[in-house]
Amino acid sequence: MKKLLKSLIFSLLLLLLACETTSQVNETTFDESLPDEQSKGVFVNRYNGEKLEFSLKAKTITRYYASRKTIADSVFISSVDEETGVLSTISCNTTTIDDTSNLVKGEGNVILKYGDTRTIKTELVLWDRANDKIRCPREVDFWDGDNYLHGNKLITNSKLEVTKLENVSGEGVADEKMLDDYYDRSVSKPSTK
Repeated sequence: MKKLLKSLIFSLLLLLLACETTSQVNETTFDESLPDEQSKGVFVNRYNGEKLEFSLKAKTITRYYASRKTIADSVFISSVDEETGVLSTISCNTTTIDDTSNLVKGEGNVILKYGDTRTIKTELVLWDRANDKIRCPREVDFWDGDNYLHGNKLITNSKLEVTKLENVSGEGVADEKMLDDYYDRSVSKPSTK
C-alpha cells in the first residue's frame, strides 16, 4: 500500500510539473507585417457580364487584409474606357492599392497610355480613383499626338487630359484655341461692374 501511495504521489507530482511547464510556454504570436496572401505569375481578366473591364499581369501580388492594401510588382494593366471605347494601359515597377482611401500609387518606370495618341512617362503616379484625379509630382514626359511636353507636377485624369503642368518645355504646334480655353479657365477675369 505504501508503495502504491508513493507511486501515486510521484505520478501526481510529475503531472503537476508537466502542467506547470506547459503553462509557462510563450504563446505563439503572429507577425502582422507578414502578408495574408501572396501570388506569383498573376494574370487576371475582370468581366462585367460578358464585357471585359480590364486585364492585369503582375510578377507578384501581395495582399494585407487588415490594412486593405495590395502591392503588385512588374505590373501591366489594360482597360477599355466605357464612354469612348479607347484602350488605356499602365505599366510600372510597383503598384500599391489602398482600398481604404481608394488611392493607387505607381512607382518606377511608370508609363500611362490613353489610346495611340496620349502617353505619360514618369517615376511616380498617385491616382485618386474616387475623383479620377492623377498627380505626377516628379518630372514628366507627355506626348499628345505629335506634341511633346516636359515638366513636373502634372495633374491629369484617366483620359490623360492635362489640367496642370509646371516648369514646362515642349515641342510641337500650339493649338491657339486650346491655349485660349486654358487661359480662360485659369485666369480670373475682372468684374465689369
